[in-house]
Amino acid sequence: MDNRVLNKEDESSEKILREDQEKINKFARLNNRLGDIKDELAALRKSKDNLDDANTEVALAEGVKLLIGEVFVEVPNDEAESFLERAIAENAASVAALEQNKTVIVAAMNDLKVQLYAKFGRSINLETDPDE
Repeated sequence: MDNRVLNKEDESSEKILREDQEKINKFARLNNRLGDIKDELAALRKSKDNLDDANTEVALAEGVKLLIGEVFVEVPNDEAESFLERAIAENAASVAALEQNKTVIVAAMNDLKVQLYAKFGRSINLETDPDE
């Protein structure tokens, strides 16, 4: 977070209208959703790594046990491989959908930034944490 102090020339004399406050609130909601999406993407990427590792292990193993509910069930290798392939495909589809949603949100946030910075200049801080 930027803890800067505004100079007199940086302050805006613009009144905050209801429409402006709605835009600021929308930006905040989008920013929160973007953080959630980034967290979900990180979890999905970790899950994909685990699925890839499991796929490698299945190829090397004889007799595989899948956890179904609370029970391990022994299944043939080809059935385990098809199960993992479906899980990997579902994971990839989820990642693609979230990436698309992320792109839409970032575009909407950039549009709001342009509008709000045009009106309020440096007296408003809409920069997000680049590490997230």
